[in-house]
Order: sequence, then C-alpha cells, then structure tokens
Amino acid sequence: MTVALAGVVAGSHLLGASADATYSLFTSADTSSARTFSDGSVELGVRVTAAVSGEITAVRFLKASGDVARHEVTVWSSSGTRLASAWSSNETSSGWQQVSLSSPVPVTGGSTFVVSYHTTRYVATNRYFSSSRVNGPLTAGPRGGVYEYGARPSFPAEGYQRTNYWVDPVFATRSAVPAPGVTAPPETTTSTTAPPAPTTSTSTTSTTTGTSTHPTTSTTTPATSTTTRTTTTTSPPSAPAGYACTTSAKTGRCGPYPGYSQVRGANSNPWVDQNIWAAGSGYQQTMHANGPGDWYVVANGNFGNGAVLTYPNTGFFMSGKIDSYTSITSSFSTTFPHDSKTVGWAAYDLWFNNWADEVMIQTDISANSAYNCSPVASATFNGEPWHLCIFGSERVWKHGTDEAHLVNQASGSVDIKAMLVWMEQHAYLRAGSTWTAASYGFELCNTGGADTKFQLNGLSWTAT
Repeated sequence: MTVALAGVVAGSHLLGASADATYSLFTSADTSSARTFSDGSVELGVRVTAAVSGEITAVRFLKASGDVARHEVTVWSSSGTRLASAWSSNETSSGWQQVSLSSPVPVTGGSTFVVSYHTTRYVATNRYFSSSRVNGPLTAGPRGGVYEYGARPSFPAEGYQRTNYWVDPVFATRSAVPAPGVTAPPETTTSTTAPPAPTTSTSTTSTTTGTSTHPTTSTTTPATSTTTRTTTTTSPPSAPAGYACTTSAKTGRCGPYPGYSQVRGANSNPWVDQNIWAAGSGYQQTMHANGPGDWYVVANGNFGNGAVLTYPNTGFFMSGKIDSYTSITSSFSTTFPHDSKTVGWAAYDLWFNNWADEVMIQTDISANSAYNCSPVASATFNGEPWHLCIFGSERVWKHGTDEAHLVNQASGSVDIKAMLVWMEQHAYLRAGSTWTAASYGFELCNTGGADTKFQLNGLSWTAT
C-alpha cells in the first residue's frame, strides 16, 4: 500500500521502474564561496521540487573541517512528515559526504520535498539562492536553504537571507530528462540505519570560522507620533479541550489543532510555533498555548537593537492563486506593552510562489520600534490609510499614512485579498502569485531584560 504525502509517496518502492539518470543539485566546483560556522545544534537542509517522478536514493552534505561527529540525514515531505532517515559511516574529514537510504523514497513529478542533516558545525554560503538552482528535473528556489535549531533532528522550515547550507538529494529518474546538467558524483561514504555509538573523538584541524549565517542588524529610530485605535471584536474560541501546550524550546511547536473553525480555507490544521530563529545567548521565551487564537509568550532579552530575533505565531499552509479566491479576510486581537523597553510588533507574515515572495502586514507596533522605512507607496483599504515599505525582498505594509503617523490597532480586521490584489496590480508582487503559507504573531526584538508578555487573544482567517 502506498500513501501520498504532499506529492511524496512513502512506504513503497517504484516496483519495476529502472532509473535512467541520477541527478544532484551541486558539484565541488560550486562550493568555493562556502564558509565554516559553529552556532549550536541545528538541522540544515534544502527544499527541492522534482519535475518528474523518480526516487531519492541518498542524501549528500558538505562536511566542515573539524566536524568529528557522525551525522543523521533525513528526507521530509513538504509539510514536515519524516519519510526516511539514515546514519552515516566512514566519513572523510571534510568535503562532500553521501549517505545512502536503506530503501529509496519514491517521489511523484511536480512535488516538493526536503533533505537535511543534523550537525553543530557546518559550511554555508549566504545569499547563494538569489535565483533558483536548476539541474535536470531538480529545482531549489530562492528559499531553498532551510534550517531549524534543536538538539535532535526536526523539520527545517526557516530560511535566512537565501543561504545555501550545501545539502543535496541524489535523485534517480524513471524517464529521460532533456539536457541533463550536473549528475551526482560517486559515493564517498556508506550508510547504516543504526544510530551511532557515543564517541569521544577530538580534532586538531585548524579552520577559519565566520559568524552565524543568521545575523542581526540595528537601525535608528526617528521620532514619530502614533495613534492607537482599538476596534472591539469577538475573540474566536480556543481549540478543543486537551490541546494546552507549554514550551520553551527554540523549535517548540504546539498543535496542530484539528477542527479549529476560526481558520477556514487553509490547506492544513493550524499550529502555534515558538520560532526563535536568531536570538543570542541569554534570550528566554516560553509559550503557553490553548489554541491557534488563544496563546501568549513571555519573552526576556536585552540586546539593545531593532533586529528581529523571534516570531511566535499561528501558522497554516495555503494554496491557489490570489485571484482564485472571492474573499480573504482576517480578524485579530492582541495585548502587549508599548513602553520604553519593548521593541516588537504584531504582524501577518504571508508567503507566495514556493517561499520566494514575502509580504508582511504590521497591525500594532511598539512605541519605540526600530523597524522604520521610507514608504514606496500608499493606499487606502476599507477607508483606512496604509503605507508600503520594502526591505530587500520583503514587502511590509504599515497602518497609517507614513512612519510619523502610525495607527496601531490592538484589535481589528484586515482585507487581505484587497491588499494583495493592489500589490499585483502595481507590480509590488508578481502577477498571478500562488499562495504558500500564512501566519500571524509577534516579531520580537528586545524587552530591555524584563519578562514581557505578548498575548494573542483571538484570530480568525476566512478564505472563500
């Protein structure tokens, strides 16, 4: 019996199918810009789309000098289901390693999957995925490089500055593909499905290391005047009883929450995610969740800048083109302090075109937020003024005519589709853009070293 998981088939071999060609994305010649990093236990991967059906037979990764551990590789579906894993053996001291899977993972044409490995020391190239990497039937898009911090392997879903973490599938096709580019190099390691025995290996290899590939930046805060506007809304109900969750883990996730009626038109049951992705040593954040519309975090960090460190949020997958929906609306209700210590804001984070395009909608911004900009455009939605900012590839809507006249809303509603259609019509978002995922939560930068509570009182999302 075979089970389809987001286009990747698990539990079955392609019986009677012979591989015509084998492909990977990268060669040794591509890695000249790679640098070595060490910033904690992390799962590193690449998100890949296969144009034709075939099999994943192995996972490759570029090993950093001085990394003395054995490594576990994993194949995931696009939604985070673990499909296969294997442990390496006979690794070389550095360079490309290849770990064969005990059973190939069949993939249907047009589907997306993730391959990854777990380590504490790695090589990476920042901004490598400024454009898609294509080889034969395989494509890794601008958000191809993914990671997730944690002591054990977990689904890597975060990305930063289009970084390539040099992980690669070995993919065998079932039918010929025209103009094959790079074929997979020969194996340099073998694999075993048994976990490695504890070791006390050490290394005297000397390497040049860099800073983390998830850096933070600081900006200057100009004087602004802010209007606070509160709209009364009915808080959506919590998820069914029994779903209470508390976590302090960087990669902690609560849910999913099946049957949550306040999120309609999404592809999957919503979840609540800690999403601590760039916090430095000493940062603390604990999440308490009863459901997608009823949770809070207590955060404590004192880093003195405006760079985003974490985004606790309610999230869910979406699909289809923006204009395929008649209506997309959302309501929210939040509570958090607006004082001299707090740097953070409540915002929607919307992704399109297989994680290539990002749009944020900020609804409530702390009084001394350092996330300021020069607007590139302004528009009116539901009679309310908004201005649009651009930060690299990220487009950000803020409520108000400009930065000096922000309108904060602790609760209210947003016409999501109207804003996105306007962006397509004015070339701020690609015409015909296709949904990937949506979320709402708090982008947090600083609390001045005090325990600070950020609470989501209610959230609804309706796409019809």
